[in-house]
Amino acid sequence: WAPWNGVDRPFDAEFRPVRHEWSNQAAFRSINVDDPAMADFCRKCDVSNVPALAGFVGGRRVETLVGRRSTQE
Repeated sequence: WAPWNGVDRPFDAEFRPVRHEWSNQAAFRSINVDDPAMADFCRKCDVSNVPALAGFVGGRRVETLVGRRSTQE
């Protein structure tokens, strides 16, 4: 997310039910991409725009989805 991005808040609101449904199977975290301490992490996850959703298995990134998507996809 980024404080200046107007898409992030509606995306977060749509994603809440998904996070709740999967909470016992997955951990969800949110980071501010403008935070200098997160710059390396964002590069490693190929975050080129926000919102972005990165998936990890066993601590390794398996995919990064950039842009707002329907929760039905």
